[in-house]
Amino acid sequence: MVPTVIFEMALEHRDGHMGLENLTWTFNTSSTAKKAQQRLYFLRGLRKAHLPPTILTMFFREAIKIILLGLGIAPSQTARPCSK
Repeated sequence: MVPTVIFEMALEHRDGHMGLENLTWTFNTSSTAKKAQQRLYFLRGLRKAHLPPTILTMFFREAIKIILLGLGIAPSQTARPCSK
């Protein structure tokens, strides 16, 4: 096997790595959906506790941001907020 060289350093080839064996679309989407459901579970609990809508909105935005950061598609920090 020809070694892969990046910045004059040879990289080691591996047959597999923990967590990278199953890279199918179905597995990734179901895993992401499961994480989203786990995070939004707390939002449902907060809503049942009759918290003010402003707190619920803040929690929801942060939960979505964490989910998007995990996917690597979060908006940049320099993006302007949308006008209401």
